Parts: sequence; C-alpha cells; structure tokens
Amino acid sequence: GGWYAPLKVAEVYFKDETAFRNINTLDELRACAPNNTAKETTP
Repeated sequence: GGWYAPLKVAEVYFKDETAFRNINTLDELRACAPNNTAKETTP
C-alpha cells in the first residue's frame, strides 16, 4: 500500500539516465554544472 498505491505508473528506459538527475541542493547543482559554474545569487 501507501499513498502511491492508486497511482498509475510506467517504467521508461532512457539511454542517458544522467539527464534525469535529482538535484536538491546548491552543492549538488554545482557538482553537476558544466565546469562547476553554478553560482549562488540573492533575489
């Protein structure tokens, strides 16, 4: 069970799975950015 039990899902294969990385923090973004160019900005 669980809250997700009624959801309909499909498993899909992607040749380049890194295109679908999960980035949650600025450090993770920096690590994945080309040439580590991600910078912190203030609004």
